[in-house]
Amino acid sequence: ATARRRTAPRSRGWGRRRTTACRGALWQRATMTVPRDPRRTLGAAAEALAAERLTAQGWTILARNWRCRSGELDLVARDGATLVVVEVRSRRSARFGTPEESVDGRKRAKLAQLAAAYVQAAGWTGAWRIDVVAVDVAPDGSPERFAHYRNAVGP
Repeated sequence: ATARRRTAPRSRGWGRRRTTACRGALWQRATMTVPRDPRRTLGAAAEALAAERLTAQGWTILARNWRCRSGELDLVARDGATLVVVEVRSRRSARFGTPEESVDGRKRAKLAQLAAAYVQAAGWTGAWRIDVVAVDVAPDGSPERFAHYRNAVGP
């Protein structure tokens, strides 16, 4: 009889160990990859615009595209003494609704879960809220409308 050799289960291409919760240390991608999908390009441009406008208002951007096992937060910023999680939504047309309408109940629940994970990972003890930034983009690629909704996702 031949002894069977135990092999590790195949990785799904993630290249890292799975964890049950978000990592304790705050983690951000060190290098940004150039998105090739037009939707990702639009999203990245909208996030950059949102970060630029919020910084112009005196906010401090703490993290961009913060990831954990549960998902990703677009922007994490500080408005005075308040930590603000910012969800950025963008649309090229109103064919499928406005960017604001795309934040449905399921997305709100996910944002609340991710924000709580960030607050715990960062050890934040102060006040925090979740804002939504909506960007409509003109056919030429320029931002047509920029709307900022404070405390858009309540507890």
